[in-house]
Amino acid sequence: MYLHQTQILNERRIAQYPMDIVTLLLQLAATVWAGYVLVNSFTELTNALTTWTAAIARLVSVIKQFFTRNKK
Repeated sequence: MYLHQTQILNERRIAQYPMDIVTLLLQLAATVWAGYVLVNSFTELTNALTTWTAAIARLVSVIKQFFTRNKK
C-alpha cells in the first residue's frame, strides 16, 4: 500500500516537471526583462542628470559673465 502511494506521488511529481520548467523559464524571462528595464531606466536617469548638470553649469557661466560685465 505504501509503495503504491509513493509511486503515485512520484508520477504526479514527474507530471509536474514540464510545468515547473515553464514556470522557471517565465521567471527567468521576467528577471531578464526587469534587468533590462532597470538598466534602461538607469541610462535615462544618467542622461537626464548629465543634461541638467550641463544646463546648470551654463546658467552659472551666464550669471558669472553678467556680473563680471556689470562690475566694469
